[in-house]
This record gives sequence, C-alpha cells and structure tokens, in this order.
Amino acid sequence: MEGSGYLKERDKIKLQEKELTALDGLWFVEVEKRWGYEAANQINLEVWRRCGEILVREMKKRLQLKGGDLEEVKVLFGSLLELDGTTFDFESPKDQRLMLKIHRCVWYENLKKAGRHTLHDCMAIDLAILPSWLKAIDPRLTFRFSKAIPKGDGCCEIMIEYEDKPPA
Repeated sequence: MEGSGYLKERDKIKLQEKELTALDGLWFVEVEKRWGYEAANQINLEVWRRCGEILVREMKKRLQLKGGDLEEVKVLFGSLLELDGTTFDFESPKDQRLMLKIHRCVWYENLKKAGRHTLHDCMAIDLAILPSWLKAIDPRLTFRFSKAIPKGDGCCEIMIEYEDKPPA
C-alpha cells in the first residue's frame, strides 16, 4: 500500500518543509533550555554538517554522480538548497569557479520571524557547515563569502572553486 491519498503531492512537500523547519527550531530551543545556547549551537552545527553529507551521498547515488566537475557541483549543491526552498542562481565565470547567489534564504527568514536572527550569525553557521557539504561533493572544493543578506546586502554571494586545479 502506497498511502491513503489524503494529501496531494505538493501539499505533502510543503508540509514536510514546515515539519523540517519546526523540528529544527523546536529541538534547538529545548536543548538550549536544558544545557544553554553554546551546547545547542554546537549540536546544531554537527547535525547540519552530517545531514548535508548524508543528503549529498544519497543524491550522488540516486543521480549517479561523482561530483567531479562544476556541473555536478551545481546539481548537488543546488539540490541541497532547493530542499528547503532557498531561491538562488549560479553564475559561471570563465575561470572554472561558481558564484552562488542566494536571493531568498528561508532559514534566515524563519530566524527573523522567530525573533532569533540576532542570536544566530548565519555566516558563522555557514562557515561551519559548508566545508563538510562541499567536501562530500568533492574534497577539492573551497568557498568564500563576498556578500551576505544578514549584513544588509541584497543577496548572499558565495564563490565556490577548486583548491587546486579544477578537473579538465
């Protein structure tokens, strides 16, 4: 039996997005109440590092990708961003790098709605999480921020490139 059919596929996806957001916020607040902000933040970072790694492995398997070139980096990293409703695009300069432009970050918007955006430094979170996600895609990848929505910029800009020579 595949299910009841009570929910349309689109409704299920929207509810799963809400569920993910609610779970992320609720468990954080409960850990924070019991053991403090620092403990909750450290656990949160480790959970998101590992979650991204697991998702990348699963996407590689399902899409039969290895993560060995910039097009596959786009597919894998872009898929991670699409899961939570982030609005973004990639620009590909001629020098084998990718410029990721995030126009709408659902996580930052949720922090603002909850009044917690001043407690969480989004860039610090990304600096802690993104290296493991990119390593899961291709261990040679690095990144750097040039703009950030929380700093008042119109978008986040993240340059993704190979640490050494990009693949031919």
